[in-house]
Amino acid sequence: MSETGEYSDVEYVFEANSTAVPDLRDYIEAVWERRQFMIELARADLRSLRTSTALGNIWSVLDPLFQSAIYFFLYVVLRGGGSKSQAAFLPILIGGFFLLGLSMAALGEGGSSIKRAKGLLLNSTFPRAILPITSVYKALRNFVPSACVFVVVFPVLGGKVGTGLFLLPLVFVLQTVMNVGISLLISTYVTLVPDGTNVMTYVNRVLFFATPVVYPVSLLPSSAKIFVAWQPLFPLFAAYQQILGGGVPSAAYLIETALWAFALLFIGIRVFLRHEREFAMAL
Repeated sequence: MSETGEYSDVEYVFEANSTAVPDLRDYIEAVWERRQFMIELARADLRSLRTSTALGNIWSVLDPLFQSAIYFFLYVVLRGGGSKSQAAFLPILIGGFFLLGLSMAALGEGGSSIKRAKGLLLNSTFPRAILPITSVYKALRNFVPSACVFVVVFPVLGGKVGTGLFLLPLVFVLQTVMNVGISLLISTYVTLVPDGTNVMTYVNRVLFFATPVVYPVSLLPSSAKIFVAWQPLFPLFAAYQQILGGGVPSAAYLIETALWAFALLFIGIRVFLRHEREFAMAL
């Protein structure tokens, strides 16, 4: 839809046997013209989710808080906790869980977005990238209540505020870029590979423990750090830990995060566009 409220004259015909990649500029324009559709689709999904449960929005806050409480119990109590350093990790832990939910949504809901919209996909012609991008946008909207709660809880729990806080918007934007790339890439894989959903279940579990959320990066032995630092979420959440801990994220973590974010976005776009015409045959 253009600025005047009318859709462009560009028509999309998806041919299963075609290997041609559409012009990227035209494709992005087509997606942008349908931004209102994506907004309304996300609103409808969230409205359906909230009305189908008694607590509605509260679940998006309760779930990460509950998980944070469990892992804090394991980290502090079972390790003979009570020290100031361990108690100071609680606000970082809660913030990490809230932020991790965005990336997990890109892997999970974003990855299954094409399959979940089978009826819409088979009966309409539109840029299919709208579906995984909408999942990322919906996760951002769902994140707002959690962010509001965290802003209140963080100082109450003794969270430290430092100059690194000014870099928080930059890191958050990089995470969003990364999530879009991940969502495009994983949605292609899950749609075309029969066992893709099952494989991603195990990938999500590995990433959860390989991402510095439930443990401080400082506790990792050098050998273990080399093992878990191979994946894109590690520098991102290592930077988050430094910011939420009152420090300034290292330049190395910021550079690594930026490289991962734009590399995943580039790869995700290329892979998605190359295989987009195969989706209807795979469903």
